[in-house]
Amino acid sequence: MFFFKRKPIVVHNEMMITVITKACKDELFRKELLHNPKETIERELNIKIPDDVKIIVQEDTEKVIHLTLPPMPKIIITQESDTDYSSSSSSDYDRDHDPGSTPGRYYC
Repeated sequence: MFFFKRKPIVVHNEMMITVITKACKDELFRKELLHNPKETIERELNIKIPDDVKIIVQEDTEKVIHLTLPPMPKIIITQESDTDYSSSSSSDYDRDHDPGSTPGRYYC
């Protein structure tokens, strides 16, 4: 078992896709996930989630759709990097790049 820590977006998404896919195929797993998400995810992914991390699972309906936003990115703009990145596509930067090696750029 490995210890959960904040993963790059791609790894996080792959983990969640695994859990969601199983919840769509296995009704018992879905119920467990809704009622006891943290322990269910730990068991399914063979990870340990820190005690201070809370996991909330919500189920969409035909009339209610949940939208989950990630934390705001922590970006430090330096004098030489005051370019407007709002029109940049996500392929304009490497999400897996070590943020410590790129001055002025930090990822959530």
